[in-house]
Amino acid sequence: MEKRTIGKFIAVLRKANGMTQKELGERLFVSDKTVSRWEQDESTPELALIPVIAEIFGITTDELLRGERNSPEMREEYTAVEELPHIKTLKKKQFANMLHKHTVKFRNMSMISIGIALLGLIAAIICDVGFTRAVIGFCVGMIFLIASAICQLCFTTSARLPIDEDESEDRIIACRAANSSFVGSTVGILMLDLALFGFLLPLAVFSLDGYTGIGFGGWMVYGLLFAAITLILGYLLYAFIIRGILIKSDLLYADDAELEKLKKNNRLLKKMLITAGSITLLLCIMISLVDPILMNFAVKVNVFDNHEEFQEFMRLGAISNTFVSPQIAVATETVPFPSYEPDDIPSYMGQREELYYYHEESGDYFPIATVTNEDGSVILEYVDDHTFYSKIEFNYKSEDLLPIKVITRADRQIAYNTLSNIKALLTILIAVNIITCTVIYFKKSY
Repeated sequence: MEKRTIGKFIAVLRKANGMTQKELGERLFVSDKTVSRWEQDESTPELALIPVIAEIFGITTDELLRGERNSPEMREEYTAVEELPHIKTLKKKQFANMLHKHTVKFRNMSMISIGIALLGLIAAIICDVGFTRAVIGFCVGMIFLIASAICQLCFTTSARLPIDEDESEDRIIACRAANSSFVGSTVGILMLDLALFGFLLPLAVFSLDGYTGIGFGGWMVYGLLFAAITLILGYLLYAFIIRGILIKSDLLYADDAELEKLKKNNRLLKKMLITAGSITLLLCIMISLVDPILMNFAVKVNVFDNHEEFQEFMRLGAISNTFVSPQIAVATETVPFPSYEPDDIPSYMGQREELYYYHEESGDYFPIATVTNEDGSVILEYVDDHTFYSKIEFNYKSEDLLPIKVITRADRQIAYNTLSNIKALLTILIAVNIITCTVIYFKKSY
């Protein structure tokens, strides 16, 4: 009688136990193709797998290596030896080593998914910064992110360990814990893909067309903001909906204590969400009210109680205004200020286009504006440089128009800068509020 090889013996034992090559491979954390190669004597099992295979089929390692069953007396002897404590410990270590190798293999495969996602980010940066193709960069990045997500889901599906209820309780718990770890890692990588999607989103939102890039600095600011928003929304969706579905589908394992902890964490998350949302809403309202309410208090108003001070202020302001460039190359008539011809003054709040103030040192010409009463007589005239002032307010209830209020563009810009700093501070408070609530939640929940 021809002696069986290890592979042929495995094939006989597998068929006798009604197992497929795939089922045997799943219990050994190898593929069905590997089992097929064993049975065809193209390769042999690793030395560490020999005791595990023998245990699955209820034989001794010696019988497996010899390719045949021993006599009943020898089987009883081997069975008695295998019940010794140190032999059981050895089997547990072998199972733990197999599980560790399987876990390391999954982690290495997961690095491929992360690498694909990061390559998408690099490709998007090159398209936008190098070729000024923002929308194209977004599309290319999305292709990589979708590929990353699909690969990770495939890796998780193939790495999932079967749960055999006939196994010992310790091994069932270990397999469930490993499956939960695989799913948890996949959720983390999908969250990374979601955050990168938010980071790429400004390329599509703030670009006029596919042939226009956006500034790298602006992209960084809005990209980080969008990434944070998508990441927060994604985690909320996972915490309140997806995690429960995974637990019910037995893709995530959680015992009664862990389920109670998850319910407690969700209640805490709702409180933090309400707190952060309320404070953020209040700060957003304050930001929207900064300009209409505080502008009148922030801007400096120059008040003049006589015409001479007002005229000199307007004249010096026009001359010293660094934003002024010669607006009129040739004037029809130049006169020293304050010079005017009453017959040429328009009816009311007019401006005599033919009269200009000429500043000899700079060589600039400035138009002279005149204010008249109803009968056409001149009340006031002044250098009218629109690049110097933002607003002039006359007191029309008074015959001499006094007091006169002037807001310069420089003063208004200073006010805008001040209000912008206030809004920036409120925006920082929003970020601090969200970060604080997030830190509190994770500190109390884990």
